[in-house]
Amino acid sequence: MSIERRPWLEAGLAIGLGVLLVLLSQLGSEALSRAGPYQPDREIVLILPGEEQLAPDDAPRVVPEFTSVPAYVYRDPDKSGPGIFETTFSWQPGDPEPALLLAFFRRLDAIELNGHPVALQNLRNQSLFGGWRPVAVMFEEEQLVPGKNQLRITDPGKSKKVLPAFKVVPAQQALSAAFAGEFFELHLPLAVTGIMVFVALFCGFISWPSNETLQIRCFIVLLLAWSLRNAMGFDLIGDLPNPWRVFAAYWVGYVLAVSFAAYCFAWGEKGVRWVSAASVIGTGAIVLTLALGYESGGDAFQISYLVESWLIPLLVVAGITVAFLHEGKTGTNRPVQLMLIVGSGTALAMDALDERFDISLGLLDPQPMIYYATPRHGLLLALGVLGAMIFHQVRARRLSEDLNGELNRQLDVRQEELAEVHAREKVWVREQALSNERKRIMRDMHDGLGSQIMGMLLAARRGKADPDKVAEGLQQVVDELRLMIDSMDSIGGSLDTALAGFRGRLQPRIEDAGFAFEWENKLGESVPEFAPRKTLQLFRIMQEAVTNALRHSGGSRVAITLEYEGEAGQWLSVTVRDDGIGVLGPRLGGHGLENMRARAAKEGGSVNFGDPTDGNGGVVVIRFPHGEMP
Repeated sequence: MSIERRPWLEAGLAIGLGVLLVLLSQLGSEALSRAGPYQPDREIVLILPGEEQLAPDDAPRVVPEFTSVPAYVYRDPDKSGPGIFETTFSWQPGDPEPALLLAFFRRLDAIELNGHPVALQNLRNQSLFGGWRPVAVMFEEEQLVPGKNQLRITDPGKSKKVLPAFKVVPAQQALSAAFAGEFFELHLPLAVTGIMVFVALFCGFISWPSNETLQIRCFIVLLLAWSLRNAMGFDLIGDLPNPWRVFAAYWVGYVLAVSFAAYCFAWGEKGVRWVSAASVIGTGAIVLTLALGYESGGDAFQISYLVESWLIPLLVVAGITVAFLHEGKTGTNRPVQLMLIVGSGTALAMDALDERFDISLGLLDPQPMIYYATPRHGLLLALGVLGAMIFHQVRARRLSEDLNGELNRQLDVRQEELAEVHAREKVWVREQALSNERKRIMRDMHDGLGSQIMGMLLAARRGKADPDKVAEGLQQVVDELRLMIDSMDSIGGSLDTALAGFRGRLQPRIEDAGFAFEWENKLGESVPEFAPRKTLQLFRIMQEAVTNALRHSGGSRVAITLEYEGEAGQWLSVTVRDDGIGVLGPRLGGHGLENMRARAAKEGGSVNFGDPTDGNGGVVVIRFPHGEMP
């Protein structure tokens, strides 16, 4: 029972699974990198020492706002200088050693526990794009007191004071969360970058079908742009002056979004024009930000920031829409690839929107996003799409092999049928040849032998028959009959059988005449096929040559040699040699030599006579063409 495919339903499920994949992976990374949700601290206050550097106990205090960054934020209208965030936590002897877990690290000058400074351990901003790893700050037990412990954290900001969301938790939990955050923010992007570059090189060296060339090229560009985007998180351009530092940071994001859209267009078989259109849009965005933000780093940031929040989501939506429509219309059975495309595109769009709108996932309230989803979904896209493409190629190859196997099987059956038909046709051709040869022999016997016998019969009835002439005539009739019979042996077979019969009839006659007989066959196993008429003409010439040697040579030996001549062995050569005086040319009153040449000429052959004056006896060389050797 076959199940009817529903391409639109499969494409819709792929869209949903792709989005769900992003949400689940983001929830997992966020949950692992924090020891529970970052709940607002109700006791926290911000101390503002001001330019007079008042003592913390004497300085004014305000309550900062807890935002979805997640962080505690206070915008100081007076820009009065650094602020000190103050809170307390409880600890008792025997409790696990506590540690301060910061959601991320940003511009903190000092941390004090009960008035004692805590080492910051070279903490610094790890990403140009705003996604920072969590930090575990260890407390020394000597600085702790039973009950309430006072914690003060200094932020150097003037107009804006920011403290990342924090928790005081057992040290082991803080270290585990910090390790997970460092993995997702630093180690994973580094590994993904190397893997994506490897996959891009792999795709570049593999021979793909011509109809997938554009898709593969766009995929390679996407992987390389994605790798560059990941690498930018390691502050590669920190030494660039503004506004170029800002431009470079955002332009890489534009290029990545354009590469994603171009790959989706190629995947959806939209062609080069759509890919070029995506490139034009990306180029226009870069030119726009350069033209409007060149004056200062602040202007560059504002315009680039605004363009990013619109450009990347729009390109992602356009690319996913094209991919979805193509899969739904054509039903190419690539839902896994579509799911990975949707997941990676959603990660790109979500990261761009989060930077502007501080997205909160909402499933673990409050669960604001801290880490970018782009790096790990680039890994899924690179390995998943490559694996899917290889899978489809392997499956296509297997289908091709199965098809070839089925075609070969049908070809074998067809060849067997053709062989049977050929065998029947060969039998029919042989029967037709036998029938035609019978008719030809009957004509020859009627026109030739019949008239010759009838002439001898009439001479005998009139009493004018010479016994010697009658005997000679009858011998000629018998020889001709034997030649006809020998030539019939070549029908449907090779010349070898006919030559064997001819030799068997010729040898006794030569030996009865007192001559020694030699037969040398150099043809080997590649004896050609001759038609009966051609065979008969050859035998007539050979017999005439032997008869002349017996009658006129005056020798005692007749030797016949069969071999191939010519560069390609296209001539069958028969040499009849005797050790007598030979025959140099036509005799007076005789027509045998001319008849021999005439018979050979009818079959495209020739007859040459050797010079008997050289002391080697008479030589007759007969050459018949036979075409290519079998």
